[in-house]
Amino acid sequence: MRNLSILAMVAVLGLVVTMWALSLLEGPAKAAGGQDFTLFTSETDDYVTCTGNGKSRFEMYVLAYNLGADGGTALRATFTDGDFIPFEVPPGTSLGFTQVAGSSVFDQTIVLDVLDNSKNVNPIVMWVSVRGGGATCSATALP
Repeated sequence: MRNLSILAMVAVLGLVVTMWALSLLEGPAKAAGGQDFTLFTSETDDYVTCTGNGKSRFEMYVLAYNLGADGGTALRATFTDGDFIPFEVPPGTSLGFTQVAGSSVFDQTIVLDVLDNSKNVNPIVMWVSVRGGGATCSATALP
């Protein structure tokens, strides 16, 4: 189990460095200003909320790693209007995606949550970064 934890931390560190390097590249939201990030683990956190300033778009970068040994776990991105998209993250794998948001009232706030966050079952770690549009990002702890 200790080897799995070390491997997971190395994988997450690699993902963080990769996303940091990508964030240095010029992108459509760079001129709008503002940057923020949060770290998430399904063992202690409930969900992540990323919000723009309501005036300009922002980019959201998400990297997730599923530490589970069996069964699937999905991330759900829920938009302001309640629409959502599930993203499957199979055990032992990672998922990364970029979302441009804030261009309409429907995507000013995006909430990322884990559909199976029963603490010890299929734990997920995430790094979520936002850039532009005065965007902020924060993780909310489990109750």
